Amino acid sequence: MLNAAVGQASKLAASLRHTAAVLANRRNNRRKDI
Repeated sequence: MLNAAVGQASKLAASLRHTAAVLANRRNNRRKDI
């Protein structure tokens, strides 16, 4: 039970990190275009 919760939390953290990276990349790309 606890392991499942930890796995879910780490999955969520990984997806949040991925989303943050994607947003940062988008911002950098926009800066390059200008």
